[in-house]
Parts: sequence; C-alpha cells; structure tokens
Amino acid sequence: MKKYILIGTTLLLFSCQPKSGITFCEGISPDGKEVNCGSVFSEGDITILIKSENSFATDKININIFEKIKPVKKMLESFTVNVKSDTKTTNTNLSLYNEGIYEIEVTGKDNTIIANGTIQIVESY
Repeated sequence: MKKYILIGTTLLLFSCQPKSGITFCEGISPDGKEVNCGSVFSEGDITILIKSENSFATDKININIFEKIKPVKKMLESFTVNVKSDTKTTNTNLSLYNEGIYEIEVTGKDNTIIANGTIQIVESY
C-alpha cells in the first residue's frame, strides 16, 4: 500500500510541475547548469531563465520589471530580448540594486504573458 501511495504522490508532483515560468539564479555554469537558484538575493546582477510552454513564435520578447509596493505594483523598467522564434527557453541578465520585492513579467507576441515570477532583493551588508 505504501508503494502505491509513493508512486501516486510522485506522479502527482511531476504532473503539477509548471510548463512555463521564470527561474532566478546567480548565473549559469560553463556546462549550462543553473547556479544558486532561488527567490531571495542580495542586490546585483541575476540571471533569469525563461521557460515557455510553447515556442516563443516571435523573434523578440519583452521583460517588464515591476516593484511591488503595497497595495499596487509600479512599472520600473521594460526591455527587449532577442530570441529564436522556434525555441521555448532563453535566459538574460537582470540588474536589481534596490531592496524590495519585484515582479518580473515576460510578454511575447501580441503582449501575451509567457511567464512571470517574483523575486526579493535584500541588502547584503
């Protein structure tokens, strides 16, 4: 019985894995592996890995950075990243130097949301 519960739980976890999203990391190693990923970082440069459920179907995606200030979120910056239209993943660097909570939103063709995520920046000293 325990075996069936373990198998069922494992299947449920893998079936619920997001097919799209953003992963925040300190970088990518030379062999392509993610380095020190999470959701809380000290200020500086962060690598964001973007994964879409479908191919991007465009040659440019937009990265929108919002600062979450209760009860609203304030647009801070927006920039474009060149991608291959037939791919589903890409990465880019993001510079965040002020303490706070930020929502990162990735949009593609016709401003459709591809992925989004939240990151917290804390002071390192």
